[in-house]
Amino acid sequence: LVVILTAVLFSLVPALSRDQRALDAALREEGRGSTAGGGRVRGRRLLVIAQVAIALMLSTGAGLMTRSFIRAREVRPGFKPDGLVTFRVGIPEARYPTPASVAAFDARVLEALGSLPGVRSASGSLRLPMEDPMRMLFSVEHITTPTLPLGTGSFVMPGYFETMQIPLVAGRYIDATDLTGRLSVVVVNEALARHFFGGAGARDAVGKRIKWGPPASPQPWLTIVGVTANVKDTGLDRNQEWSIYFPALQAPEVNLTGMMRSFAFVVRANGNDGTLMRDIGRVVRAI
Repeated sequence: LVVILTAVLFSLVPALSRDQRALDAALREEGRGSTAGGGRVRGRRLLVIAQVAIALMLSTGAGLMTRSFIRAREVRPGFKPDGLVTFRVGIPEARYPTPASVAAFDARVLEALGSLPGVRSASGSLRLPMEDPMRMLFSVEHITTPTLPLGTGSFVMPGYFETMQIPLVAGRYIDATDLTGRLSVVVVNEALARHFFGGAGARDAVGKRIKWGPPASPQPWLTIVGVTANVKDTGLDRNQEWSIYFPALQAPEVNLTGMMRSFAFVVRANGNDGTLMRDIGRVVRAI
């Protein structure tokens, strides 16, 4: 619109000019093919060439950007973003010094979020899709690889997959029974399952075990209890990576405190008319 308006204005100014004598003189000068007139013509031709070249570059860039945008819209991120609200809360250490106090705060927030009008479910995660990933080297039991495989990891609260609407391919999600002292479990994505456990890996992966670091590391073996659909963890334009999800409530106490202080809450609502974030802020402040 700015370009069109500018073109119209700069075209009208000479056309509406009352100084017809200057216009007649310029036309006669160019008509005679004088040296000055020829110089002006060449200058104008160079300007036209420059304008066409710049316009071509802009048009090409706009076309590529539009095509990239359309392709990005066609990529499935692996979860349903519509109706999903995310936010983080800074939990001060001076007021919540122990893991129990931090966990209690997060539990109260999740309970309060679930009672808000229009909220269908609420949960939390250490990191969200397409944020800076947490990289981890891991081993798969009874499988030898030349180098340790590298994947992305995250600690999630019960109900995370349901709230994000990440489809379950096999097994089960992480739930409220996955606590410290119980069987140490993980959920992996379909890309990891199929790579390490064959074509039917989604089903065959359930019951298998993996661990942090090399096989000889002191870390415990973790039993795979579920396989989810692939999620674009590192970006819509990135290749699919191997993803591992750990129950936040099974994290070692020394790690739990720091992680829970920077958890991202996720809320699935029927709609967001602008009042949902105000309600969220209200209940968090009240707690």
